[in-house]
Amino acid sequence: MILFFDIDGVITTVNSYWRDKDFLDRSCIENLNTLVKWQNADIVISSSWKYLHSFEKLNNILVNAGLVKSAIGVIPDYPLS
Repeated sequence: MILFFDIDGVITTVNSYWRDKDFLDRSCIENLNTLVKWQNADIVISSSWKYLHSFEKLNNILVNAGLVKSAIGVIPDYPLS
């Protein structure tokens, strides 16, 4: 199974944005970990965060926040026409 994963609104919440250093919601990460383990899912990042950070940095952010599995990639950009 491949899980296409957005960050905003999934592991960041309104409340988590108010914390300076801990902008990712730990309970949301725990829920995501449960899903990843249960389905043995691979993660592909589909977040607009890919425009702010390299793939390697995104992986580091997520793993350091407690995600149990590194992402395997990001969704590429495709032209609209």
